[in-house]
Amino acid sequence: MLSKKATGKEGWRALEALAVLTNAKEAKYELKQLEKLTDTAKEERARASAARAAIGAVPAEKGELLVRLATSAHAEVACAALDAAAKRPAAARVEPLVRVLAEPVLADLVERRGERALALSIAAATDPAAAAEKHAAALIAAKQETVAARGVRLVARLAQLAKLDAGKLVPLLRPALARGEAGVRAQAAAALGTIGGAEARTALLVLLPGDKDERVRRAALDALLKLSPATDADVRGALIERLATDASAEVRLAAATALGVPKNDEARTALEKALVDKDWGVQVCAAVSLGKLGGGSVATLADLAKKHADWKVRGAACEGLMRTASKEAIPPLIESLADADPCVKKGSHVFLSAVAGEDLPADPAPWRAWWEKNGARFEFRDPRALPSTGGGVEHTKAPAAQIWRGTDVVVLESRGDHIQTVLAKQKVAHRMTMAGKVGESGVHAGAVFVANCTGEIEAVDVDRVRYFVLVGGNFFGSCWALHETIERALPGVVKKAETASEVLDRVPAEDCSGGSPYVAGVFMEGVVPEYALEGAHLIEIVTPERCEVLVDSPETLARWGCGNLAVLFRAGHGTVVDSVNHFEAQDFQTVEGLKTAVDRQAWAMDHMGLTYEDWRKTRHEKWWENSVRASAEVQDLSVFRLVTNVVRLSREGLGAGVK
Repeated sequence: MLSKKATGKEGWRALEALAVLTNAKEAKYELKQLEKLTDTAKEERARASAARAAIGAVPAEKGELLVRLATSAHAEVACAALDAAAKRPAAARVEPLVRVLAEPVLADLVERRGERALALSIAAATDPAAAAEKHAAALIAAKQETVAARGVRLVARLAQLAKLDAGKLVPLLRPALARGEAGVRAQAAAALGTIGGAEARTALLVLLPGDKDERVRRAALDALLKLSPATDADVRGALIERLATDASAEVRLAAATALGVPKNDEARTALEKALVDKDWGVQVCAAVSLGKLGGGSVATLADLAKKHADWKVRGAACEGLMRTASKEAIPPLIESLADADPCVKKGSHVFLSAVAGEDLPADPAPWRAWWEKNGARFEFRDPRALPSTGGGVEHTKAPAAQIWRGTDVVVLESRGDHIQTVLAKQKVAHRMTMAGKVGESGVHAGAVFVANCTGEIEAVDVDRVRYFVLVGGNFFGSCWALHETIERALPGVVKKAETASEVLDRVPAEDCSGGSPYVAGVFMEGVVPEYALEGAHLIEIVTPERCEVLVDSPETLARWGCGNLAVLFRAGHGTVVDSVNHFEAQDFQTVEGLKTAVDRQAWAMDHMGLTYEDWRKTRHEKWWENSVRASAEVQDLSVFRLVTNVVRLSREGLGAGVK
């Protein structure tokens, strides 16, 4: 019945249903027209559903169909076919999937899905270890850098999805570590961190000082920290050596950041020496890390906060004092309220007000009086910390205002997006700043900074944004902020993808994170968010080993040549998140074809996460009759939930003594 309707006026609906059916149960399906519809169906979603249904319908042994669909010129067809192959992995799919990944040119969305499907199919083989050795080695040995990199990432996925022994996987990466391309070696280093085990750890300890390329050394440093804490003697020694001698400021900065963990007192001397590094980014990361070690550096940090000529180092010293968990840090923080720089002064004032529960002016005198009265019985507790939920998703049931409470939220006023309207509806307190005045706003590590699209900042703002992230701030950008803010302040990880024309669209979004805690609770079951792209800057990944792609869209790839919608990466002690859509535009007003209240209610359930319970409560409300009024009552908060996760996890990290 569904098959007969697949070529009708709304055949895409029947094809979607067929895809659900054929991927849910293995059976014999005689649906010959499906293969033809993957090319001839008029709508992109219809072609994709036909591909998904076809892969579910045919036996796994029919590998030629999988190869043809997975290498289709229609990107959404390729992604759908590979998603279906991953849902029903089989040993018979291994060879066809290897052929797909051996193609010299594939989009990164296709690569991600192909690597996952192949790893799962290898896991389904009779001898997964032998299959892994054969096929991963062949990909890594390919002449093309792109193919070799896929082989490297396949090995990492095998560690995650096939649970193969590390002793079988590490040898597969040795040829990759010997290749001439730094990108392959860097991703191989990252893969070692995913595989784990003593052999991987040893390889990284050799690679960290030994590779000639800073990108590889940085990747090795990050990977090593996944396997052993910075308090481990060998790891600490390697980090100290990098901090003292590495020619790359980026590697020294990462080492300074990594050493800042509790009970790592042996790193104190090295971090104190780094306070005079020739790169100010290294200096500020070292100052914050000194604070994370505990109270042993209060005097050093207090002296920096009082005397250093550079506001960035004074501000970082104050942030370090806040991290010491030492009551002796309070008097120098009080004195920093006299600092001439707004960022230094504001950071200390916000912290002191929260830790004391007092609404005193940003002036040392009243705070000295408060300390004289209360200092003897004062107990230090970081007011920015939240108790950990143990990585679960219970936080998704808490009101956003509860998670954001006490956070100093600073929003960059711009011409495009207006997240401040979303924050106001969610009862999240915030304040505004504008281009050229980011410094005057006093952004500090305890804050959250949001760059609305268009995100254009002045030259004087660039160091302010970079400082804010390096000392521990959470930065969120939308749309143009990718190019106008992130690329300028924190270059080298992501950049704007070049498109043939302005990106104006509404596209479905998918969780491609592989179970990241940052996406927990963001995509509700059965709900497909649609992102409003209003001249969007799509995201090109520059260094994949440093960046997590959280959300993507095959349809966006098909229409615009790039499909990455939301990414996260870390820089120094802070976190950067970028989303291509406008926070404010996730409503009914830009959706075409919503003519009745029922249309809007159905859309809200399918794409905005409206629950049956809330629908029952509101279904007869008059505001459903109008898109503008309905938008004031119901919004898609998927992106807002994502950034709320970042805030929560950051604050939980403070409570645990680590960032």
